[in-house]
Parts: sequence; structure tokens; C-alpha cells
Amino acid sequence: MISLRLHRALYDAAAIDEAIAAFSSHASVDRSDDATSFVLGVRSVKESPERERRIAGELANWALGATIKKAKRGSK
Repeated sequence: MISLRLHRALYDAAAIDEAIAAFSSHASVDRSDDATSFVLGVRSVKESPERERRIAGELANWALGATIKKAKRGSK
């Protein structure tokens, strides 16, 4: 399992949930939040460390992109 810590100052919670849903057919994701971060545990459906790293990176990218889109919509 890969553990990701996504800082609250950079990521939106709803965007993270969107990313988790988007990758649900590829990985199971456990989410637990702390005071400064969203903490995600990513486990690939096909158990492979390389695949888990790739999915974790793509999930983080998706969440960041969704956060940026949401911020742009809010600023209009």
C-alpha cells in the first residue's frame, strides 16, 4: 500500500473524493484526515508496487487538477 499526505492548503476535500471515485476501479483508497493533511492509503486492485505508485501519483494529480478547476469556477 502507498501512503499519500495531501496538504489541506493545496487540496480541496471534494476534489479528493472525486479523484477517489474516479480511480475506484483501479484501487481501493482509505482516507483519514488529520489537522494538516488528507491522508490516503492506496492499494492497487492488481497487487503491484509499481502500479500502486503510478495510481497514487495519478490520483494526486487528478485531485489537484479538480481543486484548481473548482477554484477557477469560484473566482468568476
